[in-house]
Amino acid sequence: MKYKLTGLMMAVLGLFQATGCGQVDEGLPKSEVTFQTTEQASSSTDYPGPCQGETTVSGTPQYLSSDYHGVNPDTRFITLPAQGRFRAGISCVGTAFYVIRIGYDSALCQQRGKCDPSSFSTMTQADLDFVATNYPSQVPIREICVKHGFGWYDGANAAPGTYLAIASSGSGFGGLVDGHGTMDLYAYHGNNGNWQPVNCSRPVPTVCGNGICEVGENGASCGMDCCDASTACGQTWMNYGGYYCRSFNGGSYFWTQPATCGSQYPYGTRSTCGGTNYYCCSSINNWTTNYCAY
Repeated sequence: MKYKLTGLMMAVLGLFQATGCGQVDEGLPKSEVTFQTTEQASSSTDYPGPCQGETTVSGTPQYLSSDYHGVNPDTRFITLPAQGRFRAGISCVGTAFYVIRIGYDSALCQQRGKCDPSSFSTMTQADLDFVATNYPSQVPIREICVKHGFGWYDGANAAPGTYLAIASSGSGFGGLVDGHGTMDLYAYHGNNGNWQPVNCSRPVPTVCGNGICEVGENGASCGMDCCDASTACGQTWMNYGGYYCRSFNGGSYFWTQPATCGSQYPYGTRSTCGGTNYYCCSSINNWTTNYCAY
């Protein structure tokens, strides 16, 4: 969904006219920016993430491309399910970029009255900068670009919630120079949203069946590696057939050889697996799901 952020565009125009184009080479020609596809939009060979201990937020990365004579502004919604971080790769001329938290509990709503999509069309740069100044944690990305080539911008320790990403371009010098810009926006959660370097160590992929219960695995998704309350009673470690996942008398789950009732484990012992309790009963000298009174 796109919104005409008229006030923001006018502010960008004023900045552009006052400061000119600067001295840094822009990252992409205007014709390339205008007609980018999602596949073409990633502007760097760097590895932005995720890093070890992180997960890519659903629906990301997002590629925003605004042009004064084309799509302008370009907007996206991104929801962080847990505390996380944003990384934006930006290349631009005369374009403002923001990632700001929205929703009824946000400062944008409670302090500036911009609470839902119907009010976003009247949002101004003053609204965004008020939040950025007084509630900086709610604006993890803010870049008012005159002109520069591709560079990385980071917003760490962002709180869970929904964020609005904005790219809005202006025009200067009587229309002789028009703004355009791109933002490759990545989002990750994990590691408490702490800052991570570009080209960080990549997460080690989990492999079900290596005998190690790795991050992202559990007894339900990979019972041959993981021993917990969701591991099936008949599942053995690595499918080797020798060790089963059990908890005794409410203790921790662990891999153990078949438990013998009455000798290895005394009568009255409770064994649990896969959400089912078994009791060692003297009357049958075996395990049963029926509670034995002693």
